[in-house]
Amino acid sequence: MVDHTAGEFRPKRARDALLSLPRSYREETEEAAAPSPLRYAAGLAGLLLLAWLTLPALLTSGRAPSAGDDAAPALPAPAWQPAGTPPNFLLESPLFPREAISVESRRHQPGGGREDVFTAATPVAGGAFARIVVYRPGDEPRREGSFFLAMARLAAQAGYAVTRTEIPAGLMTRLGAAEASETEFLVDGQPRACLGFRLDMDGAGLNVSGWLCGAGARTDRTQLACLIDGLDLAPGVADLVMRAAFAGKSNACPAKPQAAPRRGV
Repeated sequence: MVDHTAGEFRPKRARDALLSLPRSYREETEEAAAPSPLRYAAGLAGLLLLAWLTLPALLTSGRAPSAGDDAAPALPAPAWQPAGTPPNFLLESPLFPREAISVESRRHQPGGGREDVFTAATPVAGGAFARIVVYRPGDEPRREGSFFLAMARLAAQAGYAVTRTEIPAGLMTRLGAAEASETEFLVDGQPRACLGFRLDMDGAGLNVSGWLCGAGARTDRTQLACLIDGLDLAPGVADLVMRAAFAGKSNACPAKPQAAPRRGV
């Protein structure tokens, strides 16, 4: 018996045969590269961020600039400003001529503290120089720290740098016991051997600090005591507490020679 259906074309069988054939490389790669919904979400988030960043510029693009748009931010005023009043102290010392001593008075804003800053220097290059700061605190933060930090703070105000300090030792002056130490400063790139000091006059509410640098040779502690003893109140200061604190006499400075009495002819 002959099967008459062997050569008959059946569409379903042909379709199944075609579908069972291997797919091409292009079809497989295109399907693999099909974008996922997450990629669309990331792009949409980027567009929203760009719109948020540029929205202020778009809203103000047609507005005329105001006077304060390009103004520089106001800088805070310096804490220490000129006091505007005469100094409360004066300095006289046999180590420096009177014309070589200058003073600057300044007040802290808004703390109210006051500083009288004395500088003394000989006109000769490499000669002796000194600096004394008389500080009467106000409501500003107190200056606390080691002796080295105190010298570093003073040196920075004068444009110097401290490279070395020794352990401070006591030094008696007519204003009380001070701390003094050999201190090395860097001045114009050159090291200078000096004596630094600080002194708390608790009774008068004052802090006195500074240094004395000799001319080449090692500075003598007696000379430093003499320099401190030369500090006094200005004539116009009527504060009785401070006048009592400055009432002592100097024992460090050499006594001025008295003029010989004139003899009658």
